[in-house]
Amino acid sequence: ANLSEDKKKRLREIDAKLAKLKLTFGENVLAETNKYQLHLTIESDLDGLPEGAKEAAAQLATSKGKEDGWLITLDYPSYIPFMKYAKNRALRKELSL
Repeated sequence: ANLSEDKKKRLREIDAKLAKLKLTFGENVLAETNKYQLHLTIESDLDGLPEGAKEAAAQLATSKGKEDGWLITLDYPSYIPFMKYAKNRALRKELSL
């Protein structure tokens, strides 16, 4: 760039700060994504889901220490089938927010 040395230095400082903020933002998004869990205990909340998706949600709940029900997370293998097949619009909306 056709900048003075002072402005080049300032641009490098801004670029470095932006890179750090982008990394922090990405880490925060990932942490919140991994933390979110929708624990369902009413089987009718799963209406529309294929049996394989229901079984996976039940196994996930068990693996996360839940004594009953099904667990839906924002991880792709859990999220996509629920958003695509679940008949419960309110739960799909909750998961999308």
